[in-house]
Amino acid sequence: MKLAFVTPRYGMEVIGGAETAARMLAERLCVRPGWEVEVMTSCALDHLTWENTEQPGTSVLNGVTVHRFPTASRRLLDYFKLDGKLRVSPTTATLAEARRWVALNGPMCPGLVEAVAGTDADVVACYPYLFATTVDAIAVTKVPTVLHPAAHDEPALYLAAFRQSFRNIDGLVYHTQAERDLMEQVFTVGARPQIVLGLGVADPAGAGRPGGDVLGIGDPTFWGSGTVLTCVTWVEWTSTRDV
Repeated sequence: MKLAFVTPRYGMEVIGGAETAARMLAERLCVRPGWEVEVMTSCALDHLTWENTEQPGTSVLNGVTVHRFPTASRRLLDYFKLDGKLRVSPTTATLAEARRWVALNGPMCPGLVEAVAGTDADVVACYPYLFATTVDAIAVTKVPTVLHPAAHDEPALYLAAFRQSFRNIDGLVYHTQAERDLMEQVFTVGARPQIVLGLGVADPAGAGRPGGDVLGIGDPTFWGSGTVLTCVTWVEWTSTRDV
């Protein structure tokens, strides 16, 4: 089984919920027998500028093969002008305006899109919905594609470009039930294959009480491994679906 993650940023330095979730899952899946995991991402670590700070090419991070591609440009001031206009009433924005917003929000990574179009992975998993890497990857992928939207009730979620993009995915994976409810309310995706996966929990470090005990959810190791097993089942099932 070969799984390709697509995310705008990737690395230990990246502080972001969706990007961290992608890394956590990739690192857990890559150690499973018979699994090959790779990540396609940009050379940027800063989502405000999309400046290329990392070297392009292939490296290995915590067992995961990471392919980095340069962004086409830094973020332009035009983005802030358009964002200020559309966030007032995102549902009335035209499809052309919404697509322009996605492009300006970035990151635009032509090399990444080309790599996704030619991937030999069994499944592509995109994180999160908000960025051009996700929208562009969904548009060109030829294999079953799963979206981890990491959706919030924010103006961008209501732009027409995302509604169109979501039509081309094979399944949805959520971090919380609230996120699933929001996506159903906005996009009526209930008929689409989907699960609430949550996040894995690492083994406790140090001498303090395990997080599972503190939260009253039991053995944290159980919850972590259970989450990964759920994802394995989901991806194996998704890879058998016709695109």
